Amino acid sequence: MGNGRPGDHPLTDILNHRILTFSERADEMIRQIADLFPQNDLDDYVKWRSPPPIEEFEAELDTTLQRLREKSH
Repeated sequence: MGNGRPGDHPLTDILNHRILTFSERADEMIRQIADLFPQNDLDDYVKWRSPPPIEEFEAELDTTLQRLREKSH
């Protein structure tokens, strides 16, 4: 995942540096998913450097977030 400096990796930009990376909605869902999902696994979840179109990506993130919330309750 790189060395964690801003711009090094989209995931650390979102989680550690709070840099707007994909969209406000997508970035917020990624933060919420990271609270429920091991970060190492999250790193393997998405092709971070070439994700799908934003609407599709947000829909996938929303589905994942809902499933994780259901599992945690």
